[in-house]
Amino acid sequence: TMKCLGALDSFVLRLFLLEASMQGTTGALLGSIFGAIIAILVGMLRFGLDAVTMLPLNEVGMSLFYSIGVGFGLSLLGVLYPAFIAARMRPIEAMRTEE
Repeated sequence: TMKCLGALDSFVLRLFLLEASMQGTTGALLGSIFGAIIAILVGMLRFGLDAVTMLPLNEVGMSLFYSIGVGFGLSLLGVLYPAFIAARMRPIEAMRTEE
């Protein structure tokens, strides 16, 4: 583990949080983009092309912004407890394998 090489608890915690924020942002962006594309396609198939041009863009933009924010926030919230545990773990416990 990194703590065997001299990494501090705060470094391990920041590393976990940085990784979670990158994964959360990527997942939220991709999910929002694909969700918007699918919603537009379903709207076009169900209501015709006129329905897509009648969408209020400010509401669509805000819902995309909120969904990205919620995805990012939940990814950070989900990694807090494991990050604290990993940061406080002794190196010998981390390297021990349990089968």
